[in-house]
Amino acid sequence: MKEQLLNDAEAKHLLPLAACIGSKFDRDLLMLLVEGLRSAETTLTENTITVGLDVDENLEHCQRKGYIDRVGSGNGYRFIHDRIQEAALAVYEADVRVGLEYQVGRILATKLPHDQLEAMVFTILGLLKNGLERSHMHDEEKVMLLNLNILAGNKAMSCSAFQPARNYFNAAIELLPEDAWGSDYQLTLDLYSSMVEAEYSVANFPAVQVLCDTVMKEAVVLASDKLRVCNVMIAALVAQSKPLESIDMALPVLRDCGCKIPRGILRVTVATVAGLFHTKFSRKMKSADILASLPISTDPTQAAVMKTLDRLATSAFVGKPDFFPIIVLKSLQWTFENGITLYSPAAFALTGLL
Repeated sequence: MKEQLLNDAEAKHLLPLAACIGSKFDRDLLMLLVEGLRSAETTLTENTITVGLDVDENLEHCQRKGYIDRVGSGNGYRFIHDRIQEAALAVYEADVRVGLEYQVGRILATKLPHDQLEAMVFTILGLLKNGLERSHMHDEEKVMLLNLNILAGNKAMSCSAFQPARNYFNAAIELLPEDAWGSDYQLTLDLYSSMVEAEYSVANFPAVQVLCDTVMKEAVVLASDKLRVCNVMIAALVAQSKPLESIDMALPVLRDCGCKIPRGILRVTVATVAGLFHTKFSRKMKSADILASLPISTDPTQAAVMKTLDRLATSAFVGKPDFFPIIVLKSLQWTFENGITLYSPAAFALTGLL
C-alpha cells in the first residue's frame, strides 16, 4: 500500500494530511491545512505539499481509487481501512513525518474555533508532541502547549478519565513560568486546583497534600480562592480516616473568609445552645414558604463557603460529634445571611436531624 501511494502523486500529497487528522476527516479541515502549509514560513520538503494541490480533485481521485469514501451526505470522509491510514503516514521518512505532524498540529491549534479545538485537542497534542520534543520550544510554543494541556485535562476530567487528566495537568504545570502566580494568577490557581482534584480522583493522597500546601502557603492566594483545594483536602483526609485533621485544616480558611466558628468545648457548647434556640424560634423557620422566598446567592465565594461547611459536617459527624451541631447551625446562619446555595437544602435537612 505504501509503494502504491508513493507512485500515486495525487494521493501521496493529500492522504498524509488526512491521516494526521484521524481515520475520519472532512474537506474543510483539509482546506485549512493546505492553506496553512502554503503560507508557512518553513518548507518541510519539496514533496510534501505542492502549490498546485487541488483538494476537491484529489479527494475525488482518492475516492475513485478506493482509499477513502464519504461519510453521510456532507463533506465528511473516512479511510476504507486503517492500513491505508498507516501507509499514508509512512509515505515520508520519520523526520519529515514528525515535521509534518507538528505543522499540522500547530495550524489546527491556532486556526480552529474553540469548539472544534476542544473536540480535537487530544489529536492535536499527539501531533505536536514529537515535534516539540525534538526542538527547543519558544515562549509562544510553551504558552500554546500550556493552554492545550489545560483544555485536554478539563475534557478528560469531564469524561472521568482521571489518570490522563492528571498527566495533562502535570504537563501544563511544568510549562508554567517561574513567576506564574504573579504573571497569570487566575490561570495558575485554576490549574493547581484542577490538578488537586485529578490527584484526589486517582487516590494519590500524598500528591494532594503537597499541592494543597503549595496553594495554601502561596502569599498571593486569596482566602476565598483557597476554598476549592481546601474542599478536596477535606475529602482526602476523611477518605484516610483523618476527620479531625480536616477540621483543623479548614477552620482557619473559613475564618479568613469571614465565617468564624468557635473552638473549645465551652464556646462550642454555648454557641450550640444559643444557636438551637435562635433557630427554633426564628421567623424564617416558621414555614417552608418563608425558606423558599429567601434570595438565591449569586456570589461564588458564599457558595464555596457553604460547600466547605457541608464537607465539614461529614467530618464532624464521623470524627467529632460534639462539633457537628455548630457546623450545621453555621450553615443555616450563612444561608439566612447570604442566600440560598446548592448546599442550603442539606443544611435544612441536617437542622431537622438536630
